[in-house]
Amino acid sequence: MFLTEFFRHSPVSSLDESPIRSISTNFGMSLATYLLLSIAIVSLILGLKKWWTRRRRLSHLGGKARTAGYLPLGLDIAFHLIRSWLNDGLVEYTTSVLNAFGRTVDVKILGLRLVFTDAPENFEAIMSTKFAEYGKGSDLHRTWENLMGDSIFATDGQTWEASKRLLRPHLSKGWPSDFARTEHHVQQLFSRIHENPLDVDVSDLSSRFALDVVSDIFLEESANSLNIRHFPFGEAMDKIQAYNTIRTVFGYFGSLLPTIVVRDSMQEVENYLDSQVKRILSLPSLKLDEKEVVGSRLVDSLKQRSRSEKDIRDQIIAVLLAGRDPFGLSLAWALYELARNPDVVQKLRSEIADCVRQGHKPTLEELHRMTYLKNIVQEVLRLYPPLGFNVRVALEDTYLPSGGGKDGLEPVGILKNTQIAYSVHSLQRRVDIVGVDASVFRPERWESWQPRKWEYLPFNHGPRVCLGRNFSIIQLRYTLCRLFQEFDYLSSSDDAKGNTALRVELNIKPASPVVCNFYSRSYQ
Repeated sequence: MFLTEFFRHSPVSSLDESPIRSISTNFGMSLATYLLLSIAIVSLILGLKKWWTRRRRLSHLGGKARTAGYLPLGLDIAFHLIRSWLNDGLVEYTTSVLNAFGRTVDVKILGLRLVFTDAPENFEAIMSTKFAEYGKGSDLHRTWENLMGDSIFATDGQTWEASKRLLRPHLSKGWPSDFARTEHHVQQLFSRIHENPLDVDVSDLSSRFALDVVSDIFLEESANSLNIRHFPFGEAMDKIQAYNTIRTVFGYFGSLLPTIVVRDSMQEVENYLDSQVKRILSLPSLKLDEKEVVGSRLVDSLKQRSRSEKDIRDQIIAVLLAGRDPFGLSLAWALYELARNPDVVQKLRSEIADCVRQGHKPTLEELHRMTYLKNIVQEVLRLYPPLGFNVRVALEDTYLPSGGGKDGLEPVGILKNTQIAYSVHSLQRRVDIVGVDASVFRPERWESWQPRKWEYLPFNHGPRVCLGRNFSIIQLRYTLCRLFQEFDYLSSSDDAKGNTALRVELNIKPASPVVCNFYSRSYQ
């Protein structure tokens, strides 16, 4: 008790404690400041070291292309890309950047490097000579997995090679026997047009027609979308492709964007593909005495060589995309141009009359003899390449052969994970390659113009060349021939006289409906 009272009244107990607390507080603040400064300095040093290391790696590989964009992190480029995509001007915007800065351009998008190019020598490197160094990459796979799964369009390495081995024997060529099935759908197409030959939305009909033909020939059952007013599966595919396209441009950041905005479309696609998988698995297996036809039907290969139902699902969507889009889009673009060029239609109909026996359907040999029809198809594919805008990623440190230095003739260093966006559409409209009328539809140019291999590649070249290219070309020639055996000519709708904007949705599509009027002697 005494000690308690003593200390209670002791001078020590009455000392002001604030100096001690102040010293303690100041020491804590100093320590925190020291730690923060240390972390900042270390981060700065590590950042500078990383920047210097990347710069050294880059300098060993090559220089940089001219840089577009002025704001930090490439915010101006990101803004223009989003705005142009929303306004269906993505193709034109990227072409304008290439025309302004050079055939290979460096840009930053949210701090990540993206290289644009339309230089033939760079196409050759990406698709052929340095093929192993460029691929789809993990970001693109993550972006497109909701539609393509692990199919040939979204994978690299052994997975891609296995899909290619499975699909190539079936998709790489067109067979004369295909025409019998195609003709059935041609007749349905005629019926749809004859119902109301004026103001026909040929972009919609062409897409449906192509899907019906492709599903009939390769999957043994037609989608019959020409006979259905509302076809949810096709519409769902288009929505997913549109959303994923802009995600692709933004690389890693794009791959992280949520897919909830296309959730209903994803479910629609899965429902359709699931029904197709079950149908294919239920098909009767070939008998032993029918071994000679093994391999001629894709469905048999899918049953025998696929590892799982998901594998079959991924191959089905690959087939539908590889067949429908190049064929259907090219048919729509062909009719778009033919409606605006009646002199071309007249020459085509004259060639059809000379090469195909009256009252008969064209044979494969007759189609091969029709050089003007061939030129029309080539000119359509030049102006509107199905794979007109594409992206690859560097799988390792590498380079592009041209685009660097002041004159643009030196190599451009490319570090691992850098995205390369290449525009076949821009390449095939370059006036220095095609001529001053590069933007004009003129099939006659093919009578004298002979582009080099890497100046004309509507279906790509090299190991990743489109497997359905020959099928699409033959089907397109057959369909155009049959259309102008049935109809004398066509014209653009009064509401569709101007040029149609280009929309990028995996492929290059018309941004608005291609509307045409069909005419024949029976209702003139």
